Amino acid sequence: MDGEPDDQLSPDMEVWTYRISGAERCDELMHLLSDEETARHGRFLFEKNRREFLCAHSLLRLALSRYAGGEPRAWEFETAQWGKPYLRGAKDLQFNISHTEGFVACAIARGHEVGVDVERVERSVEVVEIAGRFFADEEAKYIESLAAEQQQEAFFRIWTLKEAYIKGCGRGFDLPLKDFWFELRDEGVRLSPPGDWTFWEFTPASGYRMAVAARGESKLRLRDGAALFDAT
Repeated sequence: MDGEPDDQLSPDMEVWTYRISGAERCDELMHLLSDEETARHGRFLFEKNRREFLCAHSLLRLALSRYAGGEPRAWEFETAQWGKPYLRGAKDLQFNISHTEGFVACAIARGHEVGVDVERVERSVEVVEIAGRFFADEEAKYIESLAAEQQQEAFFRIWTLKEAYIKGCGRGFDLPLKDFWFELRDEGVRLSPPGDWTFWEFTPASGYRMAVAARGESKLRLRDGAALFDAT
């Protein structure tokens, strides 16, 4: 599915996106972070990376409170076996965040494992070389077969789908990228080996590509994170 979410009145998953402007009220957002997040924020060397981290984690906390109630700073997180964070005392509420240069996204789902990945696509990437090293053979051969002007789009579609999937599974790169592959079809994408997963693809803003993965059947609604930041 590309670009249009299922806009049912009662979705069981929401994906919040936000284009970083550089004009965020960082001092106010810092108050939303935990002590551990504040320490991690301070370890970034560059201001743009600190801002991306701050926006991503603030967006998550604000969206969780919008979705389930409670104070944004009150949410506490733990880490599962392969490093995926989850909510302390609320394991049925799943979430995942992603950020790239200038853009952040978070997905929140009730009763579904979920993963999201967003990438800035307007950059120079040796797509055939990288696909050959990290993608499954089926994906690498498909990208190599395309005309040069089509290769980068296909590469980032597959990259974001693979990232969203491994993040949804909760295993990260412990699940080798070559062990599964995606077929890009007119009617949607197909995962092999097959699994009980639903995938969405979006162009959330010019120059960006985003994919969302959820285990099982799910209804998704896209939300504008700017509304959350404006309300703080």
